[in-house]
Amino acid sequence: MNHVRSEIIGGNKPTQDFIPNTKGASNGVNSPINTKSNFWLKLKYAFSVEDETSSTFPDEEMQLLNKVANIIVKKRLATAAVMFLESVRPLNFLGSQAMVFFQPIVSFVISTKELDLFAKILEKRKSIPLLIELIEKRENE
Repeated sequence: MNHVRSEIIGGNKPTQDFIPNTKGASNGVNSPINTKSNFWLKLKYAFSVEDETSSTFPDEEMQLLNKVANIIVKKRLATAAVMFLESVRPLNFLGSQAMVFFQPIVSFVISTKELDLFAKILEKRKSIPLLIELIEKRENE
């Protein structure tokens, strides 16, 4: 311990970072190698972005997107909705999290199942372009 302390004080960095085992067992769980690998294992997917080609929408999600597009077109809000969706396209994941946050309030108007499903849909990157495409297709019919 003093050897490591003197190296740190003297300006030389120890060769391995070590977090001591607080459980008192010497099974190597908190050894320097395991601690670093656990950190990188947890951080591996922290900032990952989903693959553009892998986002598919099951039938239930497509039905809900069609329902939303039909409601928007029936209320003649297609142009405003497309402009709004285009402007918030980069924030679709934040929008899905906001829907989860406001779920207790919004659940009086919309069913909880549909709200959860729509939040799940918005987590996918291709959801906003697909919704815009569905709205434009319905409006042109």
